[in-house]
Amino acid sequence: MLVNSSTTPEFQANRSDISLGLGYELLVTAGSLVSNQTNTTWLSASEVQHFLGDPDVLHAIGLILGTGAIVWGKRLPHMLAAVASTSLGLWIGLVAQDRQQFNKPVWGMELPEGKWVPWAAGISAGAAAAILSYFTWKLALALLTGGLVTLLALAACRLANVSPEKVFQLGSNLLSSYRLVGAVVLTISVIAFFFMVRKCHAQMSEFASAQLGTLLLLSAVSHFAARVGAEAPFSLLDDLARMVAEVRAGNCHLWQTDEAPQDAGMAGCDCGEKCRTEIAAWLVSSATVLLSRCLLRWHRSRKADKPTQEETAPLAREGSGPNVSPQVLGATSPEA
Repeated sequence: MLVNSSTTPEFQANRSDISLGLGYELLVTAGSLVSNQTNTTWLSASEVQHFLGDPDVLHAIGLILGTGAIVWGKRLPHMLAAVASTSLGLWIGLVAQDRQQFNKPVWGMELPEGKWVPWAAGISAGAAAAILSYFTWKLALALLTGGLVTLLALAACRLANVSPEKVFQLGSNLLSSYRLVGAVVLTISVIAFFFMVRKCHAQMSEFASAQLGTLLLLSAVSHFAARVGAEAPFSLLDDLARMVAEVRAGNCHLWQTDEAPQDAGMAGCDCGEKCRTEIAAWLVSSATVLLSRCLLRWHRSRKADKPTQEETAPLAREGSGPNVSPQVLGATSPEA
């Protein structure tokens, strides 16, 4: 049945502002649904279904782990091993979740749907790290320290907002992949720290506990602080995981400025004000923790080396006992 759109009251009503606005909203909604199904647009961070159910759960765990690593990580090696294993499991779960949401294959294999994929990946990684820490703690400490150095290198590049190929002064696209650069830095640092762990294991444990603890604690605090305010939650832990996962067409081109300004959340790769502030706060806070530990250790050593009052006191005080004159053994007294 053909209907003349110029004479029917339904189409005449569509000329009004209210109906036009509703029609435009429906059109935009339908277009977004179709584009998301065809994976032609990028999902925002709020549209991604978290494998833990809620991002607050992740950052609550990070708050507890970060506090434990900073306070007891240096004195209790088992605490540092537990925090590192759990953090690695959460990290691998985040990376697997990001690649699953953007249909990015892992070693040529497509990830199936379901929350069990990030769960399985995270539990496997955490269990492997715990077993490695139990049997070969030196290798586990070298891997942990090397991984944190790799994150620091990537965060520094992100803070400077430069590409790896600009850093290395090479024009090939090979170094534009952050995963490849991270793998190279990780390999070199792990080899170096493995030979240093025998003599410098205490310093490496102190460095790892400070870096990991401040990263987890700062990410959790900034996330919950943003939730209390009106701003969208931002977490450096999530941001670094998305960068390592390379969910934007294989690379995260931080140095390009022609990105859409409305491209935010998980779709954004530019290091904005929040990103720069978070990275700078991580570097400053970790350095502050290390410096405070060094000052506290220096103060304790100085206090231990300083002689106490009992050590400096004389053995006998003047006038505290009878005045005994020296006598020769075997000599007779004058009274005799």
